[in-house]
Amino acid sequence: MPEQAKPSAAMENYLEAILKLTQEGGAAHVRDIAGAVGVTLPTVTGTLRNLARRNLVRYRPYEAVRLTPKGRDVARKINRRHRLLYAFFRDVLGVGPETADADACRVEHGLSVETVDGLAGFMDSFG
Repeated sequence: MPEQAKPSAAMENYLEAILKLTQEGGAAHVRDIAGAVGVTLPTVTGTLRNLARRNLVRYRPYEAVRLTPKGRDVARKINRRHRLLYAFFRDVLGVGPETADADACRVEHGLSVETVDGLAGFMDSFG
């Protein structure tokens, strides 16, 4: 994805939340997304419209939100970065689970593919 088309960190958080909600309960509704991301319903609606314009989600008012194939791919990459960072912080650095999760969420958005691949290789050899 070209750099100017790359979703913002906030948009990535929405995609990751939608992925998790659909994996856990089968559907992601605006209210669920708002709770997962910690924002108001109007904020979710505006962001979902933006994500729909980028062809990352299928959004219609009062219906469940679905990731497009492109959105699913982006969400899975974000989720992979999060899981790798969480495991690194918790298992290698000994950080507590809640802190590791919060820190992973803050750090995951700025990593290059090269760094993520390097971290994955390190974690594979670590454990």
